[in-house]
Amino acid sequence: MGLMPKEYVNYREGAYRIADTRVSLDSLICLFREGMSAESMVESYPALTLEQVHGALAF
Repeated sequence: MGLMPKEYVNYREGAYRIADTRVSLDSLICLFREGMSAESMVESYPALTLEQVHGALAF
């Protein structure tokens, strides 16, 4: 029995959100397209960990 992959993104309330937070995936994608680093995203959204940001962007 293998390990289940960790989920970084969930679909709730009509939008993709970072798992266990209210941060939308769209908000991170916009910051990424503007050239913001994952580390800066964590500073902008203290509820997120660096792992969550990288996992969400990989989604």
